[in-house]
Amino acid sequence: MLAVESSCDETAAAVVDLNQRVYSNVVASSAKVFEAYGGVVPEIASRKHMELLPHVVEKAFATRALPLTTSIASPAPWALAWWEPSSAA
Repeated sequence: MLAVESSCDETAAAVVDLNQRVYSNVVASSAKVFEAYGGVVPEIASRKHMELLPHVVEKAFATRALPLTTSIASPAPWALAWWEPSSAA
């Protein structure tokens, strides 16, 4: 299963199974981007999530070659994106 997290200044993806075994866990931080602003700026954060999400998902699957078996979703509407792997595992 693919687990995706995109909140504040981090974008993450992990490949896990139903037994809570973690096969890969990739986190990209945008904290440095927000230092100049003194905190997270939602519009910039959403753009960084859109930019980083394909990369963290790709890396999570590259680390553990498994086919995509679940959907990507987020409770935050500004962080939603659809992504398809560039190659089948």
